[in-house]
Amino acid sequence: MRIFRNISATIATLLLLGTALTLFLTILTGGTQTSILKKLYWLETDCSKYPGAPFNSRCRWTNYGLCAVENGENTNCTHAVAAYPFSPDRNFNSNDDLPSSFIDHSNYYYYTSRIGWAFTLIGLAFVVFSMLPYFLHIFIPNAVFTSLFWIMYVLAIIFTIVGISLSTAAFSRGRSKFRDDGAADTNFGTKTMAVAWTSFFLILFNLLFLSGSFAKWTKSSNKNSISNNDNYNSNSNYDSKNVDIEQTPIKKQSKFVTWFNKPISGNNNVNNNPNVTNTAPSGGLSFTPVNARSDVKNGLQPVDNYN
Repeated sequence: MRIFRNISATIATLLLLGTALTLFLTILTGGTQTSILKKLYWLETDCSKYPGAPFNSRCRWTNYGLCAVENGENTNCTHAVAAYPFSPDRNFNSNDDLPSSFIDHSNYYYYTSRIGWAFTLIGLAFVVFSMLPYFLHIFIPNAVFTSLFWIMYVLAIIFTIVGISLSTAAFSRGRSKFRDDGAADTNFGTKTMAVAWTSFFLILFNLLFLSGSFAKWTKSSNKNSISNNDNYNSNSNYDSKNVDIEQTPIKKQSKFVTWFNKPISGNNNVNNNPNVTNTAPSGGLSFTPVNARSDVKNGLQPVDNYN
């Protein structure tokens, strides 16, 4: 069992780092023209048929601008702007010959693509922030660190899923409209899509291994709970002994009552007492009346009426 927990913790750590890396690449798609990022883009189409396009050739949309294509790489990109929107109606200098969907639903493409990028960035931030309580809890097991980690990780899942889904929806719809307009060679950036959806998969799949690794961290807590249960049981036994001691007089009283109800043989002087009324049948018991104060002080006295 300990081996399984150690393996789970190791895999969870690797997947957590992998999720952060793939989200970084997704956010930085097209961020530079001098590294591996120059090969990443969301959508590519032939812009030569649109007069308002800034390039009279094939062009690509990235997270930071609109780029021309040379040797399969991004080049001559527009001024880099974070969360560059996918909205041909606004990206081009004019909307001449553009598919009507880009003009009629310009706000959909604009906000969906930008919000998708922003949500993915927030998801990345929560993944990075969750690493601090995660590694602290490995060395200093604490319920506070566990709670902080799960809160941040769940938020990371939500923002990552929403962000990648929105970006994919915007570019997928755009590709369909370009193809419907005759640009059949419009394609997704397969590398960017693969990296983005790998992040989506990793952040969900890692839940299994994170659960296994956190089970190891709560082992000491289980021991404490067992110790507390033992203390409770010992205290319960002690209290039960006290209850038995307190109930001892009750047991003696019950014996007295048993003795009291026995027929008692003795002298029959009570029959000569004028303050006593003997109304009991033969063989029974009779008691002094309430107004016989001297007798009441001494308690009820059993009277033998056996003749």
